[in-house]
Amino acid sequence: MKQKAGLLSGGERQMLAIGRALISSPNLVLLDEPSSGLDVGKQAVIFDKLVELNKNGIGILLVEQNVEKATKIANRAYLMSSGNIKFGGEPAQLTKALLSGVFGE
Repeated sequence: MKQKAGLLSGGERQMLAIGRALISSPNLVLLDEPSSGLDVGKQAVIFDKLVELNKNGIGILLVEQNVEKATKIANRAYLMSSGNIKFGGEPAQLTKALLSGVFGE
């Protein structure tokens, strides 16, 4: 509580940012790369909290490069490349398409 935000770890800063966003009781939270730069343990905490927020009725719009983590918690997934949406649909369908090399990426 008494520690300055600039002295927090990366995971603690992400949690602080999410907490600050939730202060106003939003219906929707927009997150850009919340797992960026975090170790696996901190990523798990962030994604667990996102699932919990969503279960409590808060919509989550997540931009994330970690496709595996994102598709495990998403209700809907989109793949964007060079500003173009290449896929929109069920997360499992996106995972399957990526594994089959459909997008050539």
